Amino acid sequence: MLNNENIVLNKEKDLYRMQIKSNEMYMHSVSAIKHNIKNQLLCIENLIDERRYDEAREICLCVENDISARVHFYKTGNVYLDAILNIVKEKALENDIELIVSCKANLKFISGDELAVIIGNLADNAIEALAKEQNKKLKIEIMQKGVYEILSVQNFSSHSVLKNNPKLITNKKNRRNHGYGLNSVRNTVNKYGGDMTCCEQDNYFFVNLMFEKPNTPK
Repeated sequence: MLNNENIVLNKEKDLYRMQIKSNEMYMHSVSAIKHNIKNQLLCIENLIDERRYDEAREICLCVENDISARVHFYKTGNVYLDAILNIVKEKALENDIELIVSCKANLKFISGDELAVIIGNLADNAIEALAKEQNKKLKIEIMQKGVYEILSVQNFSSHSVLKNNPKLITNKKNRRNHGYGLNSVRNTVNKYGGDMTCCEQDNYFFVNLMFEKPNTPK
């Protein structure tokens, strides 16, 4: 059982490495977007000179919509966390999920691979659960309280997850290859001396992880 879990965990790490690499390539495409915006700004400038303000306003709206649709980068001070959050954003967009991210800390003391396993698994579980919901809202919060950094992943749920499935056992048919997600998260959290709790409030299911920052004076 342990060997199977390690195999799945290694596959998850490889998968998220690939996703981070893909996201880095995506970021390089910003130069092309910048080139297009320069041309659009030139058109706006010419229209304003000719006092064609309505047409200039329309192009401004097009630029804003284009940026909103194609660029959604996070800047937390942790390049690994930025890449992972952008991957989650892509998945949320693909599944028509409203993603709200708030980062007041950046979990920089956790390695990139293990951070990908933690956030990747929790976000994937939430996105899968939201596929059955009409209210598709996912929240990711990273905050600091004293010597602790807290990661909270929250998804809307119209029913009680803990009441119907208190042990959070996977409902997938292939349990041999699935169901290690939360175990992988829990093992990583334990490695860093953290604490993992699940709870529900106001129709949201929460997974909260709390870590004490290393080398923090008492």
